[in-house]
Parts: sequence; C-alpha cells; structure tokens
Amino acid sequence: MKIKELFSSADKWTQGATARTADEIVVPYVSPAAVKFCLLGSILKCYPTRNREDAMGPILGKVQNEIKMNLMDFNDLPTTTFETVKALVEKLDI
Repeated sequence: MKIKELFSSADKWTQGATARTADEIVVPYVSPAAVKFCLLGSILKCYPTRNREDAMGPILGKVQNEIKMNLMDFNDLPTTTFETVKALVEKLDI
C-alpha cells in the first residue's frame, strides 16, 4: 500500500504522534489498533522492511527534498493540514 492510499481521508492522518487509535490514544505504528498516522508513521507502515533504511532512505529523501525541512517538524506545524500532506504524497507518488 502506498501512503496516498493510506491517507484516503483526513481521519487517517495525525499530528504530534507517530500513530493513534480512532479514540486519539497514542500507540506504536505497528499496533493493530493504529488507524491514524503522521507522515513518518505512514512511511514506516507502508514501507516495512527488515532494514528500514533500505526502504525509508529513498522515500525520506524524496520527502525531505520536497519540503526542505525535518519531516516530523513539517508534519506537526500548525499550518500543515491533511490537504497539504495528501498533496505531497500524491505529487511524490508514495
């Protein structure tokens, strides 16, 4: 699954945590109860591998080159919206 598919609606994205339950409880991104993910959490969920850097490196590089700042800082900015993140992952086809 690509991130753009995971982020099918605004209720699948979160700020301030890697992942949350539907009730907004912070959980690890690998938790079966996780249904909302930040940008980093979505990368971890959608591109799993034994060696995370193998999968994440190219994806993180694409994102960092586009946003020109720390990924988590970008995700958690008050001005970052679901629409902003969705447009980014659509543009990058991730």
